[in-house]
Amino acid sequence: MTAAAKPDRPSALDQKKRVKLAAIRAAARAAFAEKGFEAATMQEIARRAHVAIGTLFLYADNKRDIAFLASMEDFDRAKAIGAALPTDASLAEQYTGIFGEYYRLHHAHPAMAQVILSEFPFFNVGKHAHQHAEGVRLLKAELARRARLAAERGELRATVAPADVAELVYFVFQGAVRAWVRAGPDDLVAGLTTLRRMLSLALEGVIARATPLRRHRAAGSRLSAATASMP
Repeated sequence: MTAAAKPDRPSALDQKKRVKLAAIRAAARAAFAEKGFEAATMQEIARRAHVAIGTLFLYADNKRDIAFLASMEDFDRAKAIGAALPTDASLAEQYTGIFGEYYRLHHAHPAMAQVILSEFPFFNVGKHAHQHAEGVRLLKAELARRARLAAERGELRATVAPADVAELVYFVFQGAVRAWVRAGPDDLVAGLTTLRRMLSLALEGVIARATPLRRHRAAGSRLSAATASMP
């Protein structure tokens, strides 16, 4: 009887890389929080992380790269929680739940929220630019998947493309979260309440509606039933 294979242990080199990466992330968060994105320098982040500047450039080409590294684990966690949310609630509730994880992230790290929301829209150059773009693509794919399921159960108009719904609510989220962070992301409940309201308004244009004939028939049936029950 063969023994069960033991899981591979990380090598000493891999462990050393993890430690350095954790130090760089912590140093970047501290530098951005204390000085802001513009004033913080690569040299300062390297010094805070106790790594050589050349070592820092092995992990990141620029400060946006470093900001992405500093927030990558949080984004991955938020994305995983959002993807696991049930699909049987209304679409507005589902989207509020998904985007709400990012609100919680920004509420917990307001200084990084300022960096992320101001710098990431222009993040197209650097070691991790493709990884960031892929994360956005996967988020939109999840939004579209939920829109497709909603259309299949009759919540959305069948003529509306799920990808268009995903783009619509993503734009709403981007605008709402920026306004909330700009005002100071202290009141999480108020931020989520506003987001839910904005998403509901945006989705009004694609929600399936009963045809006038069906509405009249339904109203007529209710009227007939009410009349029949009268003394």
